[in-house]
Amino acid sequence: MVLGKKRKIKQQRITEEILDLCNETREAKKRKNISPTQENIANHRSLRTEVKQKCREAKENWIDAQCRTCEDNFKRGQTEQLFTSIKNITRERKHITLVVRNENNENTTEIEQFRKLTFKIYQEAIQTE
Repeated sequence: MVLGKKRKIKQQRITEEILDLCNETREAKKRKNISPTQENIANHRSLRTEVKQKCREAKENWIDAQCRTCEDNFKRGQTEQLFTSIKNITRERKHITLVVRNENNENTTEIEQFRKLTFKIYQEAIQTE
């Protein structure tokens, strides 16, 4: 048993290999920022490119597998499983909307006003300390 963080995979198509490459890329970025030699920069760039390429391949393979599953369900006449798999693939994602009250006590969803208000609250918090 290994102690530490358990990596949570948010997308089904991301593999352990891709996560390991992401960790290597993170370490290479730290090395690049500490000592920006040509070797460190090139190493970070190549790892980043490899991660992007692996993610694209994994996404394509995942989509192909989902399509094959849908086709198999259609051929077998398993319409309930077919429609649930299609629903899972095409479901609409919920978007989070920021709602903030501005100085006039009006609700607003504009990002720029949110940033200004957050900055103002941050400055007030620093001044009170």
